Amino acid sequence: MTRIKTLWFYGQKNPVLSLACLSLVMSAGFAAESITATNKPPATTETQSAIDALVSDSLSGNISAIASLRIAALKLDDTKSMAILEQVRKSAAKRNSAVAACFIQHPEAWVQRTAINIIEKLGIDDKDTLNLLILSVEKAPPLVAQAAATALGNIRDPRSWSPLIDKLSLQNPPVIRLAHESLRQQTNQKFPAEYDVWNHWYQGRKTDEEAQFVRFQRLLTESTGNNITGIDGLASLVLLRDQATSVLITLADHPNQSVRDHVERYLRQWTGTLGNESIAVAVTRAQTRAIAPPPPQPVESIAASQIAMLNLPTSQPTNGFFDTTYGILLIVTLCCAALAVLLWFLRTPVGQVVQGATQSFTRKMGRSRVVVMFSNGTKRFVNSMPSPIKAVTKRFAAPAKIMVQKLADETKRTLKPSPKSK
Repeated sequence: MTRIKTLWFYGQKNPVLSLACLSLVMSAGFAAESITATNKPPATTETQSAIDALVSDSLSGNISAIASLRIAALKLDDTKSMAILEQVRKSAAKRNSAVAACFIQHPEAWVQRTAINIIEKLGIDDKDTLNLLILSVEKAPPLVAQAAATALGNIRDPRSWSPLIDKLSLQNPPVIRLAHESLRQQTNQKFPAEYDVWNHWYQGRKTDEEAQFVRFQRLLTESTGNNITGIDGLASLVLLRDQATSVLITLADHPNQSVRDHVERYLRQWTGTLGNESIAVAVTRAQTRAIAPPPPQPVESIAASQIAMLNLPTSQPTNGFFDTTYGILLIVTLCCAALAVLLWFLRTPVGQVVQGATQSFTRKMGRSRVVVMFSNGTKRFVNSMPSPIKAVTKRFAAPAKIMVQKLADETKRTLKPSPKSK
């Protein structure tokens, strides 16, 4: 209580010093509160074990585990998310791009971009990953949207053509630009960013491939021997890849070894099956792509019980301290404190000496040779101006001169000691 009375006494004697002390106290309070607010309790050992098990099942191709990880990724911090993405990167398996896709909707933008870069290197295996990339082009922040459009352009998955063409009909210039760049990179077409032009080209190509699909399918049906031409023809179809996959699956156990080798090569290439895995694995994965699955249940209902077991903390973007409200308030408070201390210093004897020295230096600079030469040159330039221009300029008052005079008067009034202090 005595200290409070002392502070109140000095505050009445010197309000500027009181304001400086109050600003410093507020700065310390904001800093302490921000540190308390940003500290998160560490995850328990049981939670870490559950997450590791979920990641392991997801990397092994468990669809249910991937669905659970997609929800858990929204609540993981950036450190754990980057550790999981590093495991996906080292696996170098195309099917694990679905695991990386779980982090496309992570709260941190740099984690999203890392996941997209990994998908770009591994390729797209399932349709959910493709849909998330296409959605990022429209809904994600600018840098993430640019990374998604670039990844789609480099992967060159024909299944993205139709959704990207639909983006050209939106009233959103940034999205149209990204979709247009991705389409030109994938198709090598130089059409303008107009929906009607691209849609006409897409429908025409789709019609041509449908006719070719019927011809190659009939060629394989009527031939009983080694018909590599029909297999290569089906494999060359871009927009009807799923229909071609369903036909090639029926030839996986063909009696001709050359036919089986060609079919195995295409199925492994399309499904990302590694060389140490059997052809049965490639056929199983191809069947999920060739046969349209039933409408899936919502991911939340599938994995609700598994996520409840993880007991993960609610995720919040881990922004930098100075990007938060507390950081901005701390900066403003520190600026106010610095200004208050400066005003107090200028009213002290030492501050008066510094002020006098500064004014003396300014007067010497004003009488220096360089300044005089510059001033005389300006006067000569003004005197040499034509009379009509001089007449026009004299009608307007000099705003800089008026502003400087007002500022000087206000400074003198502020720094002039009050009669009470004497």
